[in-house]
Amino acid sequence: MSKRREVVPHFVSVCLLLTWCTSVCSSEEKNLDDLLHSCQAVAQKICSFEMSYTYESSRGALSRVRLSVDGAKYRGERDDESANPRSDGRPGTPAFESWAYDNVRTYYLMRTADPVLILADGGSLEGRGYQHEVPLIWPYNWLKAPNSPLRWDTLVADENWDRLISCAKVIEPRTFGDQETIGIEMAHLNPGVTKCTYRIWLSPALGFLPLYRERVVDSTDEVSTTVEVQQYKIVDLDGLPFGFPTKVKIVETGRDGVSMKSEILLTVDESTLRVNQPVNQSLFKITAEPNWSVHDSSLQRRINNAVSQLPMPQTTFTPPQQLWGPWLYAASALVLSLCCTAAAWKLRT
Repeated sequence: MSKRREVVPHFVSVCLLLTWCTSVCSSEEKNLDDLLHSCQAVAQKICSFEMSYTYESSRGALSRVRLSVDGAKYRGERDDESANPRSDGRPGTPAFESWAYDNVRTYYLMRTADPVLILADGGSLEGRGYQHEVPLIWPYNWLKAPNSPLRWDTLVADENWDRLISCAKVIEPRTFGDQETIGIEMAHLNPGVTKCTYRIWLSPALGFLPLYRERVVDSTDEVSTTVEVQQYKIVDLDGLPFGFPTKVKIVETGRDGVSMKSEILLTVDESTLRVNQPVNQSLFKITAEPNWSVHDSSLQRRINNAVSQLPMPQTTFTPPQQLWGPWLYAASALVLSLCCTAAAWKLRT
């Protein structure tokens, strides 16, 4: 009887503990959902932006970039003052290039002494999106879906947030300067790379701007990449304050065994920053001039595909011996006849 009385309280305790754990877990999941949906709502309010900024690499590159974005459309201009060295140690060649997308075609212009314009169907050239590091993109690029071009419209698409909500979890908060943040963690989902985990700290006061991010190698727990927003400019997004990144530092430690060790600094000229303001639509198309070489890669691809689908001509192969046989017989008969004639002539003489 006493044994039964002991079992009942233990059973009730276990039930209460399970109820409490379920309540805590569901509360944490709800808080995470609310957090990420809030971050999504603010990010998706950025529909267009224009800015000029510099790209500086510890390996020696210095570039000046101008970028205009309106939804999926974009236009960029890059002028190098210096370039990173080549993999074999030789000096790199500074690039002068432009790229654009008008919702139909992608344009890539190499502004050399003999300019070359490359055209392609779709919103990216070889999946490279804006063709260059962008201060707004890097704090958010943990959202990138596999095989998706790295553009702002694809980065903040609904499906990326849905994927993130299904695999993220809350971690310890941190303080950066005077900003309190909320931490989240998620697996690096892009295939073909070293297995890593992202740790991201979002600032609610700055429109859930990701102030700091780490990429950690799963097998060693070493930090491979850090992305830090060092400066920002407050912009109004329909009544919501947002800290638009104006100075971003990217550090590659090389701990993933793939990335080259380097530091990159992206610095925006704040006087050029325009967010959610009208953008000149003529920017998004590059029209070839008479002295330019033009290569339509999509047209060439379509021609190659069409040629590959043409029916092959049906031919009958005749072995060489079937062609030579009659002539060989005739030649042999002729030689034999000549030999016999020569022998008969010799006998007569």
